[in-house]
Amino acid sequence: MSEFVKGILIGLIPALVVSVLASLLTVRLSLRQFYTQRWWERKAETYSEIMKHLSTFKFLIDELAFSLLTEEANSQTRKNIEHGYKEEMAAIIKAAACGSYIVSDTASEALSKLLVEVYQNEWEGDNSAEALQENGEAVKHCIEVVKSEAKKELKTERV
Repeated sequence: MSEFVKGILIGLIPALVVSVLASLLTVRLSLRQFYTQRWWERKAETYSEIMKHLSTFKFLIDELAFSLLTEEANSQTRKNIEHGYKEEMAAIIKAAACGSYIVSDTASEALSKLLVEVYQNEWEGDNSAEALQENGEAVKHCIEVVKSEAKKELKTERV
């Protein structure tokens, strides 16, 4: 092999090794960023869904309490409110079941605590306006905790 070919190989081999390593490193870092970004989006979506269900649940509790206090709601309206209440309760149960897999431990604990308080009032058969107002306050507190946790997690983990 001539000196000229050896010189080309000596210069070409390190350049090839460097370009292959740089390509592999770039792909690895890009994939890591992609997965981190997707996880952040998943968390943002989950927190958004939880906040939507909590807000709707709070609204329905207030409507139900108002209908009990004023006795203005007809039976069909009341049934619609109660149906929505049960649907939102099921959605909150589902969110709490996810636990701290996606949301923070604090947010998960707030959801679980809310469910305990609401079920305790329902278990005791206390469907009075006062009990509903207590549930409303519990939901309001849960919203504040979840909102605070969402701000912390989504701000610090944003890509």
